[in-house]
Amino acid sequence: MFENWLKTRLKELKIDVGVYLSYITGVLEDSIDDDEKRETLTDIISSLIESDTEKFVNEIFEKWTEAYGIPKPKEVKKQEEVDIAKMLETQAKLSQQSSNYQKQQLSEEQRRIKEQILANYSQTEFKDENLDDEEVEDVHEVDPDLEKNTNKSDVQKLAKEKREQARADSAQKKLKDKEDRAKQKANRDEKKANRKASAVKGERRR
Repeated sequence: MFENWLKTRLKELKIDVGVYLSYITGVLEDSIDDDEKRETLTDIISSLIESDTEKFVNEIFEKWTEAYGIPKPKEVKKQEEVDIAKMLETQAKLSQQSSNYQKQQLSEEQRRIKEQILANYSQTEFKDENLDDEEVEDVHEVDPDLEKNTNKSDVQKLAKEKREQARADSAQKKLKDKEDRAKQKANRDEKKANRKASAVKGERRR
């Protein structure tokens, strides 16, 4: 059993079992990654023994893995690579779907604008039946260009709005990701400091 082995090793190294047995076990059971666990244990153990700190930390991890069947680092890394590949594939599919949807939306918006312009053009063309031939000719000459220019302007405006919105969404996401990482780091540092303080306080009481 891991706890029995650790208790024996702590006694051999003349380390206070009552304080550091629960401390080391707590670090190993924490949700932080192995690198942080190793760093935390190395920091505290190096203050308790003068040599072979790294060797003792390695022993702790080996015995912990044997006792609780924790996946080996290579297996964990391989699974992480598989998970990342799946995540990237899913993101690519979602991106493609989003792109197709945006193209469809833009196409529908262009069609709606064109229909509206044609409807307005028809109303303008037949609004006044008393126009003379010259005025009617002027209407036919001017309105098609107006339709073309208006349609182009509306589409450009719509595309610009979509680009600006996409940039704003991207900037907001990057800011949120940065804040989340900062919070996670602060939480890990706080946990680490609390564990050290508890261990030192327990040792002083003895």
